[in-house]
Amino acid sequence: MVKNITLFFLLLIISAFTHAQNFASGYYNNYRWSTVLNYWVISDNIFEEYDDRGNLLINRQFYSQGDIKNETIYTYNSANQKTSQLSRIKNNDTLINNLYSVSTYNTNGDLTSTINQSWNMMSQKWDTSNRITTTYNDKNLIAEYRFETYSNNEYKLIFKDEYIYNYNANKLVSIYIYKTELISSTTYSSDTINRTFYKYNTDNLLIEKSIYSKEKNSNQWLKREKFELAYQNNYANQMIYYYGNQANTWQLVYKLDSITWKSWNADYFNANNVMKSYVRYEWDNNSNKFLFDEEYHKVNYFNTQSFDEYYLSDVDNNSIRDTTSVRTVLYDENLNKVLDVSYRYNKGGQKTPLYGDRYLIVYSQNKKVIDYIQQTYSLAINNFEFVSRKLLSTATNIENETKKQSNFKIYPNPSSTILNIEFNDLITKDEMLFIYDLNGRLIQEHKIPALCKNYTVANLSAGSYVIRFNNSAQKILVTSN
Repeated sequence: MVKNITLFFLLLIISAFTHAQNFASGYYNNYRWSTVLNYWVISDNIFEEYDDRGNLLINRQFYSQGDIKNETIYTYNSANQKTSQLSRIKNNDTLINNLYSVSTYNTNGDLTSTINQSWNMMSQKWDTSNRITTTYNDKNLIAEYRFETYSNNEYKLIFKDEYIYNYNANKLVSIYIYKTELISSTTYSSDTINRTFYKYNTDNLLIEKSIYSKEKNSNQWLKREKFELAYQNNYANQMIYYYGNQANTWQLVYKLDSITWKSWNADYFNANNVMKSYVRYEWDNNSNKFLFDEEYHKVNYFNTQSFDEYYLSDVDNNSIRDTTSVRTVLYDENLNKVLDVSYRYNKGGQKTPLYGDRYLIVYSQNKKVIDYIQQTYSLAINNFEFVSRKLLSTATNIENETKKQSNFKIYPNPSSTILNIEFNDLITKDEMLFIYDLNGRLIQEHKIPALCKNYTVANLSAGSYVIRFNNSAQKILVTSN
């Protein structure tokens, strides 16, 4: 059951990632980069169909022999919101899993529920895995958010997370309650209940947030954490306290200066405003004063999603800004991410990448993604290395490639199962040759060794094919014997 749920959400993540890139409809080849062979190796073939609004409708993944491995079908409402997702997983011709998700929305377009189900092969019916429900008050503010998990064996609720919101007259959160419940077969056993109180000034700016938790054995509310904020020129200085049960008083722990105050007005589900900068100090009981702990800055670039994040931290515990990390995130003009890398500055000011990804994207004339390459930074080689590639291989693209001047020739053409390939130039390193049908589906792949001038391909069934080598392609016809 855990595996089913994990796989289901993995499919959700993959589908969201694909949809965000605005790919073209057609057949794709997914590749992984082989560091041993030093070339792209096909991992699987997929077919994707999108509607005119860019929504992914169908995603099919194929085995090398052409049988469907995974299939996911999506539906949407008139507001472009996803209403259902059906995923089928096969092992050859045997169905091993069915996963189904249904989402509903209110008249304002707000998500009200999502039900995730898995197909029970024994009972031949859908079992609910989990349910997400959101309710709204008469001002269209979130009143309750609930996440429930069910047991497929017992068909009963076994776990529940619940978030409850109360608002003041100005539509600001006044009380926030969080509950976690582990439910046995016969009783409800509340594990955790937290309650948070918010206070605002006359300008509707948050000035205090206090967190309490309910002690399970004594059933008493205990003080846990408190935030106090003071404002000056639209910026907030914040004091953070933890409650010491032995001292029976609030104990000052952190101080944060220069926080953009708007971030503290956002509630849990609508946190569109982001902190721009802060400096954090930690209270030191030995010296009885605040010592520098961390500094953060975020720079957003105008009219894009790109930004830089800067961290200055006290690694040596000497209250000095001696180490800096920088994260750079860049998007192209189509709002697709092309870079997400974190760097480290050492004490000498040297900038060294730590980890991150780089994306190489090729678009069609109508701005659809047709080639998507991911590279990941490797400390071992101190550079980016290839990881994965998704390449469109539609019949239209292949036909266009065959019209280009080729760097190899094939004879005889037509042929009966055996093809001789002669390259215009001597192959200086190992290369790959691919054979597709006219639907763009990969049929065969061959490794062409270095220093090769001629190569023979045999055992092709009768039909039309396209052979691709490097950046050129040729159409061939194989006839029956």
